[in-house]
Amino acid sequence: MVHLSLRGTPLPCGDRPLEAVLFDKDGTMSHSEPMLVALAQARVFHCLALAGLDEHDPERHRDLGALLHRAYGLSAEGLHPAGTMAVASRDQNLVATATALAQVGLGWPEALATAEAVFARTDALHGQGSEQRPAPTPGLRSLLEALRQAGVRCAVISNDHVEGIEAFLAAHDLAAYVQALWSAEHQPRKPAPPPSTACARSWAWPWRAAP
Repeated sequence: MVHLSLRGTPLPCGDRPLEAVLFDKDGTMSHSEPMLVALAQARVFHCLALAGLDEHDPERHRDLGALLHRAYGLSAEGLHPAGTMAVASRDQNLVATATALAQVGLGWPEALATAEAVFARTDALHGQGSEQRPAPTPGLRSLLEALRQAGVRCAVISNDHVEGIEAFLAAHDLAAYVQALWSAEHQPRKPAPPPSTACARSWAWPWRAAP
């Protein structure tokens, strides 16, 4: 029988054997913070440049920078675990960016168009194309192998898109360990309970064939 523990504390599984484990991707399966910090910094830089407030309205320029840092959860210490960069999907981050632009006076159509331009400039910094490419967390492969040997199924639940999840798994030869994905393209998104509940009760997830 498989037993899991968190920092030495056993995790209760009731009176049934452990059948499946759901993994978050960023911060759990992958060490993604350096990439996300670089991406957030680039988005702030391009957003400030495209807004063009620094010369004629330096106060609004500073306000926009502060709004973006708070929304993304970006600080000198790294990323706040509840900021949009850490937990939200790309489209949610885009709306947060547009909202910050609207708060400093841009009309919504202009704010949304500017946010889309910023993201078009910075999307290449995300995922396996980034110079700060996310690496698997230490011990991940051995854990996945132990779970496979024990007959425990594994799934990934993430606010990344399917393409990003699969690119990470493929880049590190981990795809064979994962039987199901729940991504930003599936509804409802995490952290809503239904995806986890459905998987736990019936494993009724979008299936993917192991390579």
